[in-house]
Amino acid sequence: MKILGVDPGLAIMGYGLIEVLPQKNIKLLEAGVVRTSSKADIATRLKNIYNNMSENMPNGKIALSGPGVDQDICIVCEGPWDAAMFNEFGVCIWGANMTGLISNIDKPIILALDNDDAGRKATDSVINKYRNKKLGICLPPDPYKDWNEMEQADGYGVSLSYVRDNYKMVNDL
Repeated sequence: MKILGVDPGLAIMGYGLIEVLPQKNIKLLEAGVVRTSSKADIATRLKNIYNNMSENMPNGKIALSGPGVDQDICIVCEGPWDAAMFNEFGVCIWGANMTGLISNIDKPIILALDNDDAGRKATDSVINKYRNKKLGICLPPDPYKDWNEMEQADGYGVSLSYVRDNYKMVNDL
């Protein structure tokens, strides 16, 4: 399993890509820091981060996946607690602030962002930007704001099961 860790920021962003090997050994594949100029506009800064990440990842692609039944999908979620929770199940994830890297994913993507205004706005933005991708959507059901909240209330594994059973492909909506 490969895991991408990101310490997000527009001025300074740190990242590390590791691979978990048999017997729980860990191999560092790539790590670094991306710095952007505070004088540049946000679009230029985000493009700089995207380009740097794409250039420094093995094979120029972000293609993370884990063992088990979920190797055929990628779940993109919003917060670090949601990411940590989904990662327990070997699912490809990263925070929503990294959705610019979606163009490098070669498998169907399920957007499992938060059930609030910001999460719905980010979902709409990704759908509009990546209409050529196989995108699915699943928001946490009411009354939950995010997946970790649902997991804490309803039990271990409930969120991933809910996403797999209830996501809708964008083209089917």
